[in-house]
Amino acid sequence: MTINDRPLPAIDGCVIMRNTYYNPDHLRASADWARGKLAFGNCSAWERRFLQGQIERIELALRTGRAA
Repeated sequence: MTINDRPLPAIDGCVIMRNTYYNPDHLRASADWARGKLAFGNCSAWERRFLQGQIERIELALRTGRAA
């Protein structure tokens, strides 16, 4: 295991997603924006799949504090 393979240590008040620290409020805002874009309905099939995947990843990170 190299230094780059080690998971980031937890920091109070932060969520780790894709090996980067995020403010949970900013992640919630991103998920809300993506939900709004999906609700508007003007998305390609690829964009819809991508946004749905990002929403799922954000929700997992918010629940557990960490997501790949």
